[in-house]
Amino acid sequence: AEVPFIAGEKDGLFPKVFTLKNKANFPVGALLITAACQQAYLIIAYFYKAGYLATVLLAVSMVLLPYLFTAIYALLLVVSGKTYEAESPKERFKDLVISSVAVIYGIWLLYAARKYFLLSSILYFVGGFVFIANRRWRRQKVFNKYEMIVFFILGFLSVVSLTALLTGYVVLKI
Repeated sequence: AEVPFIAGEKDGLFPKVFTLKNKANFPVGALLITAACQQAYLIIAYFYKAGYLATVLLAVSMVLLPYLFTAIYALLLVVSGKTYEAESPKERFKDLVISSVAVIYGIWLLYAARKYFLLSSILYFVGGFVFIANRRWRRQKVFNKYEMIVFFILGFLSVVSLTALLTGYVVLKI
């Protein structure tokens, strides 16, 4: 509950409902919403045979994209040299090797988990609607050009994912 509360209160990344506090200054909005989501998940996992393992694998696959972006950013910093003014060339080369391996490894992980990564696009797309609602509540421009492109790509991948699930092309069996 702390992450959505702070993301909503300090950074404005979550809707204001996550920042609601009670008289004791306790973040009831974030706590109630996250507790409700957890309970819904536990009920679904109970009735769905392989639900727990499937959702764990789905959650793990959702971490892969930020991992890859972080590795790419590290590689870009090394190549541009922006943060290496006081570092030795040896240190920069070491970071170049590490970040290059991390990018290659991240790409391989996305390939290895492609089924779950594709399915995670559904959750990212649904999260996009939370993003839209949050921007509207804060009276901000909903998308810039790049965010709109990402949202439409996620929408397309979500349709592909749902179609693959409904046609049996992708099966969530452990």
